[in-house]
Amino acid sequence: MLTYYCSQLSHIETVGSPGLLGSCWTAIKFSMDSSKYIQEGYDRYKPRPFKILTLRGWLVILNRNHLEDIANASVDELSWSEAANDTLKMDYTLGPGIHHDPYIQSLVRSQLSRNLPSLCPDIKDEMVKAFNELLDMKGNEWKTVPAYESVRRMVSRASNRVFVGLPLYAAKESSVMLLTQRIMAINFTAIHTSSNTLTQALYHLAVNPQYAHLLREEVERVVEKDGWTKEALGKMRRVDSFLKETLRYEGVSLLTVERKALKDVKLSDGTFIPKGTVMRVASKCIHHDPGVYDNADVFDPFRFTGLGDDREGSSYQMVTVNSASLPFGYGKLAWYALTLSSLAYQNLSIHSPGRFFAAVELKMMLAHIVLSYDVKVDSNGHQPKNMVFGIAIVADRRAGIMFRKRSEE
Repeated sequence: MLTYYCSQLSHIETVGSPGLLGSCWTAIKFSMDSSKYIQEGYDRYKPRPFKILTLRGWLVILNRNHLEDIANASVDELSWSEAANDTLKMDYTLGPGIHHDPYIQSLVRSQLSRNLPSLCPDIKDEMVKAFNELLDMKGNEWKTVPAYESVRRMVSRASNRVFVGLPLYAAKESSVMLLTQRIMAINFTAIHTSSNTLTQALYHLAVNPQYAHLLREEVERVVEKDGWTKEALGKMRRVDSFLKETLRYEGVSLLTVERKALKDVKLSDGTFIPKGTVMRVASKCIHHDPGVYDNADVFDPFRFTGLGDDREGSSYQMVTVNSASLPFGYGKLAWYALTLSSLAYQNLSIHSPGRFFAAVELKMMLAHIVLSYDVKVDSNGHQPKNMVFGIAIVADRRAGIMFRKRSEE
């Protein structure tokens, strides 16, 4: 079967050792050093697609020029849900309802995103309580806490202050078990990826205290005028840029925009994709491509603010999805699709309304931190490094971060 399927993809360039046995050896090595092979294929074959044999089978990796093909394809041609199901086996891991009746998409759109302005006070209230209780600061002494675990708990509390009531609006399920499955799915798809991103952002802030002053100045100015509202968060362009640059520079996955071909498809560049093919886009490579971004391998926290000019517009916002910015995926259901895949790969990208909640929550937390605390790393001043598992990019889970409550000025 492997040999037959390989013949169906023989027209697509291959990364790794040649031949069947060589490809199998590549699959083993890919599981241990996937970034090397993805970058090799991207550099060698760009803008053409290429394929790599993984432990799950052949994976075709696409480039920026294929994104519109994905966005324009119908769900009967290229399916994110079937690609996610291949990875997660959702009937057995999340329950058949999540796979066959994913009404949570419309629920997020109709209840969560539209009500974000009225939900901001609840998010802020729970966030402050979580920080106060989990950090339990005494005086102005430095306190070290486990970075990722502390952030995860804070994100979990703030998120569930909003999430727990959401499925009740749907009035579709009476079973406690089914409601619990929905809540667990939302938690898995939202909490771990948001926690990963905020932890990465805090590591950058902790080793670069010069950034805190610029962020703090903006937050103080905006909050004084508009309070802790959604409108105020929309005006925090430096905070937004800091998080967007974290997603670009660090990210949560080497590959995003997963799709499975449910029928034979021909891409706009003439590439034939046979039925059954699983595809992803080389987002990490794109985000670090010097042809896409100036100084692509430099963390520039205010890259997207246009400091010193009057540029406005959605193209610079964290939630914006385009061919150069793919942390939230691409296409009509990108964020929801990628969050489902993230259960296996910690691979979040949602170009559905869910990304607006994620942005509000992350911006509010980062803004609260720079106003309320000084931070530094508990690792001899060195920034903790990400770990890569498969295609998942994971913030260092062992590192500590130090907080000190800022005195009132």
